[in-house]
Amino acid sequence: MPDFEFEFNQDDKDLVVNQTAGVFVETDYIRLTIYPQEAIDNVVTLPGTDEQAIFYSSLSELPFFINVSPFGVGLDTLKIKEIGNGGNNDFKI
Repeated sequence: MPDFEFEFNQDDKDLVVNQTAGVFVETDYIRLTIYPQEAIDNVVTLPGTDEQAIFYSSLSELPFFINVSPFGVGLDTLKIKEIGNGGNNDFKI
């Protein structure tokens, strides 16, 4: 019998799949994490690098910094990333 482990609880699922219109504010952003189909609990590593396939984007016209330390660095290290301002985004929203 398979043992399913869901990434979202019911409240999170309702938030993601609802049809309610929302508005992004200046410091809101989207994080896109890529997982392989064969190992859904491991983030894809980008070819030729040691970086994980985790991408960020914001609609903000001003650049701002976010903490990306939980992905790929130890607890004693602070890693920040600048996003916003169009050119600093990893993908277009």
